[in-house]
Order: sequence, then structure tokens, then C-alpha cells
Amino acid sequence: MNINLKRVGRIALLTAGLIGFMGLAKADDCTIAANADLNGDGVVSLSDLTIVTKSFGQSLDDPLYDPLADTNCDGGIDALDLAFVRDALGQTIPTGLSVALETSPSNLTIIAGQVQNIATTLDIDAGDFSEPYTVHISQVATPAGLALFPGIAGTSLTQSGDLSTLYNQEILTDIVGEFTIETTATIEETGASVSSVVEVKVVADQPLDLQVNIPGSIPGALEADAETDIVITAQLAGLDLENVTTVSVINQSSFVQSLLNDDSLDGDLTAGDGTFSGTVAVDTSGLQAGDCLAFIARAETAVSLVDSAPYQLCVSDFPADLSPLDGDTAPLVTLDNGAEAVANQILLKVSDGADVAAIAASVNATVVGSMPGLNIYQLQLVDSAATAAELNAILAQLEQQPGVVSAEANTLGEMDAGDAFKPTDPQFVAGSQPALKQIRADEAWFIARGGATIAIVDSGIDKLHPDLTGKFILDKDYIDGDMDPVDGCGHGTSVGGIAAANSNNSVGIASVSWNSKLLILRVVNNACGGLVKSNVAAAIKRAADKGATIINVSLGWYGTVSDPILCPAVTYANSKGASVVATAGNDGISTKRYPAACAGAIAVGGVTSSDARWSSSNFGSWVDLAAPSVAVRTTAARQTCPLCNATGYRSASGTSYAAPIVSGAIAVLKSRGLSNAKAEENLKKTAIPVTNLGSGRIDLFEAAFNGSFEFGDLTYWTAVGTVASFDKLGVLTPQHRDRMAYLSTGPADAQVSGNLSTAFTIQAGVSSLPLQFTYAFISEEFPEFVNSAFDDSLEIKVIGPSGDTVVATESINSSSYTLITGVPDFPGGDDTTGWTGWKTVNVSVPVTPGGGQYQIFLTDAGDSIYDTVVLVDGIQFRD
Repeated sequence: MNINLKRVGRIALLTAGLIGFMGLAKADDCTIAANADLNGDGVVSLSDLTIVTKSFGQSLDDPLYDPLADTNCDGGIDALDLAFVRDALGQTIPTGLSVALETSPSNLTIIAGQVQNIATTLDIDAGDFSEPYTVHISQVATPAGLALFPGIAGTSLTQSGDLSTLYNQEILTDIVGEFTIETTATIEETGASVSSVVEVKVVADQPLDLQVNIPGSIPGALEADAETDIVITAQLAGLDLENVTTVSVINQSSFVQSLLNDDSLDGDLTAGDGTFSGTVAVDTSGLQAGDCLAFIARAETAVSLVDSAPYQLCVSDFPADLSPLDGDTAPLVTLDNGAEAVANQILLKVSDGADVAAIAASVNATVVGSMPGLNIYQLQLVDSAATAAELNAILAQLEQQPGVVSAEANTLGEMDAGDAFKPTDPQFVAGSQPALKQIRADEAWFIARGGATIAIVDSGIDKLHPDLTGKFILDKDYIDGDMDPVDGCGHGTSVGGIAAANSNNSVGIASVSWNSKLLILRVVNNACGGLVKSNVAAAIKRAADKGATIINVSLGWYGTVSDPILCPAVTYANSKGASVVATAGNDGISTKRYPAACAGAIAVGGVTSSDARWSSSNFGSWVDLAAPSVAVRTTAARQTCPLCNATGYRSASGTSYAAPIVSGAIAVLKSRGLSNAKAEENLKKTAIPVTNLGSGRIDLFEAAFNGSFEFGDLTYWTAVGTVASFDKLGVLTPQHRDRMAYLSTGPADAQVSGNLSTAFTIQAGVSSLPLQFTYAFISEEFPEFVNSAFDDSLEIKVIGPSGDTVVATESINSSSYTLITGVPDFPGGDDTTGWTGWKTVNVSVPVTPGGGQYQIFLTDAGDSIYDTVVLVDGIQFRD
């Protein structure tokens, strides 16, 4: 890149007519070639060979099909056509050239009139081929109507040795519909050809994934008969956040509309974080305590409006915030459980319409603070409680008052010194549950902990087990015919505990899905037998009818054809929106086992701690996923029975215990807002490959967060500018798993910055987030533009309720670089490329529970030439 290329501006977009210049040929256009002079210039030359290679691999239905190249008129351009011309030229087909092409993202949704970006990598391995070769690039958008900038159709590159290059492009159209962009690279000398396809959906209105949350305000309550300035804040999320033009808050009572901003002005804390704020004047003339005003937040795009649900802001006689309190100086009493509590304060939760002042007066207290919107009030006792018993008596008295939901002591806790969150279950802490770490459930728990009901079609449940208390819903016992499915075998208690035992409760084990409940249906007798197919089919159907969205069946029957009893039950459950998760079996054979092998079921095999197929696990093409199945620690029924253990816990092996791991994983993914189908798809796309076990062993964190960017479509991530997921960038390969994120400043003269972000919710009890990832900062500005105004930069930060934490920064002027070769040329940049090398970040980020984002910013400073790239990989919530 020369200095005179540093400029700001745009060039005209390439029209669809230029990239779709060849129409579909008809069969009768083809004439069998009498000789190899295809272009009719009187000689057989490389020009005739090029006619074939440009359309090599195409058929009648392909837009690039050229009837001249189909020398034998067989409807396809193949090796026979190539050999026909080569024979006339006396050439042999060279070997050693291989070509790879990838375009990302592979799926895009675009609002008509808006811009989205794609990136394409082209890599040719010359091997031992030493002669010059030419690669032709074609790009066709069908149907016509898409504009691509810059255009790469018709590009030809002549090269000796290996070749690696990369193209960034913008897509723009005003036409609503579905399009396909197919990019093809063909080596002229061999005819070798590869293609990549991007599916583009263009919509007229804002997609539904733009979400405007219910606003909040400071203060959270209003004074009567007064004019008050309040700061209202609304958080936006969604894949198309970048398309928002304005955000406003509307007082639905007076129809007054006020603009909000995301520029760190007028109450907004951080610019560009998707949270919009602004000061709004509210007049409460004529309103009394209890009267409320309704507000909505509205995001506007070029084509649509998206409104939040209403926010009720009410007039109150009480303080709109809590009274200051220092636990170290307040009077304290020690409760029976050892916790310390403030002796003169109580937290009161009431129902709507409760007479809070009267309730407080009943125990000689006053209201000194409140949490508006939660119906929680801070009461100050005139006389402090002298003992825990006295405080408990006051709490009991309050809970008898009409309108009181609860009365709680204001207890003290300990400040977390920054350690990463871990569940308190002693067997997890002691390292007795490696299966949960193997599937990376411990990382997923930072942002999701499940919640969907999981049906356990099995031998029942130990109803008094301390690690299952409150976790189950008793349903039909198909053995005894009652509604009391007590576990006399022990199998069901162990299966259920893996999926959803009580967790983080300082008792026993942790489960996969902490917040799920278990619907218990008994189909196995006390001798671990008595299993009949009709009971299992009926139990599957009943579970679906009861509303369970995940049905675990850790049992089955072998068969050579689709089971006529079990498979219809699975289909029925699917029609109700339920996933049926079933075991592959433990006989080390490939014979199908039902209901696992039913269409629509999820068949689960087992792996060892090293991700090898467990030798006893059944296998085959009918298996979908795998999970740990050796010495899985779980709950045990405690009476005397075949699979009981007096301690209440046991280590169990078998695919019976792999299936509930997958069931719990689906529940965790559903709590991220996924449908059952999407949850299953995510688990399959991110699984660790295992031979003959379907997609492989599940990686729950990757499925829930996509921290290694294994999805080609950047699932969970929001992109602004050119962002992609690639399996390599020239000689640079992923540092974790198979893909990595790519973020660039291109295409030239179009995109001066890029942003990659993902939103998540920090779960309760988390005070710090252990964050590890790798990144590389690569630029063709080195060394020519070091210490100039063209200071391209990188910033990676975590944004949470407690503020922003910047975890990595780089820039052309401040970073340490070395020259690198073998990376793609960035068109528009210079001939030299520098990079920081792969860097690893390992930090603990202080957080509080609630919404947050992980954001990556890349800025092209002083110009808009495409010359800087960031690669990011292996984001983990582990230190």
C-alpha cells in the first residue's frame, strides 16, 4: 500500500449484471466439436483449453455452463472434454495442485437497503508442481438483484508456488427474497474446481431477533404532584442491532417521546454497548400514591419499529431507594444457622395493593427504603431485636399480615475475594465428577443452568433422597398402577440425579441442569425387570402430554426395522415439541436399538474420559451423540435394592448414564432461549468427533457460547463489518478446535471498523468470570505506517452490570510485531505483513449477576484501506 492509497471514500458497487453475465444454456445450444478449435480462430491453443477449464465441473443447470466447452454434448463439462483439447495440444494434466475455497458467514439475513459483509479465503497448495499456473474466480448471485462490492467475478491470478489470498465484500440489495452467492475457483491447467455457497435472505422489515427490553429508571418511583427528571434506560439485543437508527422512550399517558442515546451522554454509561439512556421530564400533577404511568422503549430502523413491553413507573409515598447501611457498624444478631443479621432491619415483600405503612406500624417499624418494581421494602425497627429469637418472632408476626408475601432478616454475607465461581457440592469439589468438566458443563453454568422439565421414564425415584428433595414431580407408576413411582431398583434415581439433582447446595453431587425438575414415570420393577414395550410407549406419550419437553429413556429393545410401538410414541412426542433422548446400549455392537434408533429420537452412545468410544457402547450410523459413560458419579437409592447404595451415591457405567447428560445439556441450552431442534443442532455441530458415535461427544459450553466459533454462521455472535469463521488463514490455523473468528477492516473504502459481540446473562452467585482466549493482531501497515496517523487498533472487553473491563488492546503504534509470510494478501494493503503472534489472555473479570457482553472492536484509524485483521479463538470460562 502506497501512501497515496490512504484515502476515505467509496467506489461504485458492482452490479448484479456484472457478476451474473452468463445465462443458462439450453441443451440444443451444444454441437459436438469436430476438432479442438473451440473458439474458431483457426488454431488449437490455450485459449481453447481455457474455455473448458472455466466451466469445468458444470452441467446444464449451472449458470456458468458453456455449450462450447461441452465437446461431446453429454450435458456436463468433465475430464473427457478436458482430455479432448489436451490431446490436440499434446499436453499432459499436471499434478500436485490442490485448491481450497471458503466463504463465511455461510448464512445471512439482510434488511433490504442495508449492508452485510462476507469474506472469502482462497488457498492453493502447489505441492511439487513448479510451473506457473492460473486460477480463475467466478461469482454468481442467483437470482439477479444482489450487488457485491468489490466485485471479484472474472478475477484471474497467475502464480508459481503456493497461493493464499482473501477477499472482503459487501452485499447490498433493495429486493426482498432469497438469494444464493456461489463463488468458484478453477485452476486452468488442471480443471480442478471448488465452490463455496452463501445463502442470503433479504427481508423488508426488522427481523424479530431485535429485542427491546423493558426499560428501567433512576429513580424507580415518582413523587406525587411534582415534575421530576428521571433517567430511563433500555437495553437492546439482537443480530440486527447495528441497523437501529434511533431509540426513544414514550410516555403512553401523554404520548411524549424522548430520544435515548448510546453515546455515553445524558445518563448513558458506556458508548456503543447497546444500552440506551436519556433524561425524561415526568409531570405527576393530579396523581396520588399508587397511580402509575406506562412507558415503552422504541427502536427504529429504516424499515420497522420494535417496541418493548410497558414499564410501570408509579407514584410512591416511600423513598425510591434503599437507606444506606454499613453491615460492620449496624447492630447484629446471630441466627440459628450461624448467619449474622441486622438486628433493627427487615426486608418485606408484599403483593400489589398492600398497605405497607400499616404493616410496618404493626411491628413498630417505619419504611426507610424500597426497591420499586419488586414490591420489596426496607423496614427500620424502632427498637432493635435483642436476640435471634426476638427477630424471628417479629418476622413471623409480619408474615401473618394481609398482603405480605415474605418477611426476611437482612443477613450479612462474605465478600468474594475474586475466586471463580464453583458449585458447593462436595463430590464435585473433590473431583469425583470429571464427566461434568469433560463436557464443559462447569463453564456453561456461568451463563445458563437449565430449567426445562425432564421426564425420566425408568424405575422411579428415591423420594426422600436429600439431593433430590423438591426436584421431582411424581407421576404414573406403570408397574403398580398407582401414582407413587417409588424406586425399588435404583436405576431411575441414578439417571435422574445426573440430569437434575439439586446443585450448589453443599450436598452430594452437582447435576447438568441445576434448575430443571424431573417428571417421574415408572416402567421398571423392583428387580430391575418387568419392562414391557407398551408401558414405555405409553410413558413417552404421557410425558409429552404432561408438557415435558425432554424425555429421557435409558432402556430399549433391539430390532432390524423401525419399532412399530416405540417409534410412533417418539413421533407423537416430537409433534408436541419434546425431544426423546435414549440410550444406544451396552453390548458393543452396531445393531439398532429402540427407541434410540427411531427417527426423531436422539441416540446416545458412551465415551471414556479420553473421548474414545467406551468398548461396551453400541455404535453405528444410527447413533447421534455421545457423552461420558464410565464411572459417572450420581445419586443412588438408599434402601436395599439391586442398584442401591446406603451412602446415597454411586459411580455407574453405561450408556444409561450418558443419556441423562445429554438430556440435561438440552435443558441448559433451552434456558439460553433455544428451541429443542436448535439445541440438538448446536450439540451436533460442536461435538468432539468420536468414530462411529454420530457427531461425537457433546461440548456443552461450546454449544451454549460458541467460544471457538465452530458454527459457520457465527451463532450467538452479532457482527458489524466483516466478520467470519474460518478454518485457516493461510499458514495460520485455529488454536482450539476447528475454526476461529476473523475480524477485519475491509473491504477497502467501505468498512473502517468492525465489532464482534455476544450477549449472555451471568448467573446468580458469580462474582468473577475466569476468562481465557487467544488472539492475533495482523496488519500490512507494518512497518511502513508505524508511528503514523494510521493507527489501526484492537480492543477486547467484557461489559457487565458493574461496568466495563478491557482485557486486551493492540495498535499499530504500540504493539510489538514481527514479519510473517504465508498469510493471505489483503487487497489494497502493502506487500509486507506484521503480526503480534498468538497471544493468550488469562484474566479473572469481576462481575455481578445480570446481563453482559463480550465485545471485540477493530478500528481502522485515519483511513479505510483493508489492511488489518484480528483472529480470536478458544474463548473459555476457565483459568
